[in-house]
Amino acid sequence: MTKKNLLLFFVFALILGSCKKKEEPCVAPGIEQNLIGSWSATYSGMQTGGPIDVKFNANGTLEGGFAALASAIAQKPLTNFKWSASGTTLNVSGTDADENEVPVPLTVTKNTCDEVELSYSGLLTLKLVR
Repeated sequence: MTKKNLLLFFVFALILGSCKKKEEPCVAPGIEQNLIGSWSATYSGMQTGGPIDVKFNANGTLEGGFAALASAIAQKPLTNFKWSASGTTLNVSGTDADENEVPVPLTVTKNTCDEVELSYSGLLTLKLVR
């Protein structure tokens, strides 16, 4: 290779090596899709605590440490948690000792790719992070 060709090679290598693909900002899907998966949650308001691990399954079931928090909101022990979401509403429900389904409605106040914030009647704020 001649000096001129070698110089051109290094110039092109430098130009190509310095070009970075721009990262596209993450746009969160609707809450009904974004929630699916595992989250770490903290909460504040009428109770403060966390972090607790929470898993929203695609089949509408809910796993993890949400039981104590939802039971405190409902003011009774709950099991067998389910969830559904649409728009700015997250509907969580659990079953009480008499096999009644008890709703725990939450309002979605923030929905980003890696963070979701929920509110229960302005009394409790729940922050979920991936």
